[in-house]
Amino acid sequence: MEPVIQTLPSRLVVGIGGTFISALSPESNNLVVIPKLWHEFINRVEEIPLRKNQTAVGCVWCLDSDEKGPRECYYLAGAEVTGSGEVPEGMEAREIPAGRYAVFVHRGSLDTLGETMSSIHRTWLPGSGHRRREAPEVELYGEKFQPDSETSELEICVPIV
Repeated sequence: MEPVIQTLPSRLVVGIGGTFISALSPESNNLVVIPKLWHEFINRVEEIPLRKNQTAVGCVWCLDSDEKGPRECYYLAGAEVTGSGEVPEGMEAREIPAGRYAVFVHRGSLDTLGETMSSIHRTWLPGSGHRRREAPEVELYGEKFQPDSETSELEICVPIV
């Protein structure tokens, strides 16, 4: 799995967020937390003013954690917006900074997304010569995304130095 290295523009995303334990930790709860966030977001997406397009955006911030404990992260299920209009109650707006990203394409259903993420973080990144930079990882769910389809595609953008 080889990414395309790109410089991506900044994005303003509005959505619903929450904390979870990373899939790379034995105590992982991402498969419980993240689907709930998406379910709530999908039911409320029409409330978001100034949505830019039909692409949904998932953002992951890794939070500080004790090296001996689980890796806590923050996930935002959202949509890109064209401006800082009114943010619906229970949602938040966050800016995703511009910068260099390794952009991977996950092909297949969401059932295999964990395998793709593991390959990126446990195999590609350590052997790539690149380092992660302080910015969220971004998932772009565009026109080719179909959750249960084997032909589905989504982009995973890993911030790198």
